[in-house]
Amino acid sequence: MNGDRTEQRLIAELCHQINSPLAAIRNAMYLSACRSNDPEVLRYLQLANEEISAIARILREARVILENIPAPAAPPAHHHQHRHRHSRRAAA
Repeated sequence: MNGDRTEQRLIAELCHQINSPLAAIRNAMYLSACRSNDPEVLRYLQLANEEISAIARILREARVILENIPAPAAPPAHHHQHRHRHSRRAAA
């Protein structure tokens, strides 16, 4: 059960790690767009920016979903003791 939480943390961290380079790419594209007068280049940069926005949105949604998954409930502490008591009776 603890493995589920570990997986959730790893996925959340992966989402964060992907967002960092996306921000750098978006900034580079913005600077390129500011320096270009070529309509075709600007169109390609706009298309790429839209795709990066879609990826960023998917990552945000994934993080929200992960944050809202409840932690798995731990089994009651007496559960194992109860079962152990029954097995001793059966052996007697």
